[in-house]
Amino acid sequence: MKQQTVAVFAHPISYIPMDIDGVLDFYQSNIRGQVDLKDSKNGRYLHGDDPMAGITNYYNTESVFNYYEELKPLKERLEEGANHIWQKVWNYDTQVKITQAWINEAKKDGVQQFHHHANCMMCGTVYLNVTEGDALVFERPGISNPTTPSLEDEPNAERPNEYGYDFHKDMAIIPVHNGDCLFWPPYLRHGYYNTPTEGRVSLSFNLMPTEFGSFYNPFGY
Repeated sequence: MKQQTVAVFAHPISYIPMDIDGVLDFYQSNIRGQVDLKDSKNGRYLHGDDPMAGITNYYNTESVFNYYEELKPLKERLEEGANHIWQKVWNYDTQVKITQAWINEAKKDGVQQFHHHANCMMCGTVYLNVTEGDALVFERPGISNPTTPSLEDEPNAERPNEYGYDFHKDMAIIPVHNGDCLFWPPYLRHGYYNTPTEGRVSLSFNLMPTEFGSFYNPFGY
């Protein structure tokens, strides 16, 4: 049979190269190893360790950009890139701004459990220190939990599609390099396995629109 297929309702993962000159050095000199970081307003710790996963995070409950004026130029570059994707690729007329931003450092063979982000409409990560073989892995939306019985008829992810389509794949592996900045919708689950880098460092962030549509809605809904 002859057929044509159009990729509709896609789940975009976009990439923009980012200037990160000096950011890794600033992190290593001013943030790394500060296990007693606290927010002065509420006393909440701004540092966390997951020894089992081999990951340390800084400012994962806040925004690192609120604490270091030296990182302001990076924030501006990230928001510029995010708004390019938001408006030119995702086709919104509004703008987005960073609401949360944190830094993760992973030991060699560290694992980031698969998760998605809440309380945002766009996610991003810029890579400060990775090596050959590092990647961010995304799950296909709607994939069944292998430990949970399902009535769904799952597609065969192992059999190559004769037309070259990858819609059926369980995972999408996105290789990453220093300075790469990825943007994606927050509902996409993502993580990584066994990083080859000793001291893999990334800065992740969530974004929200500065406004939601117009103030006045003439249609009454």
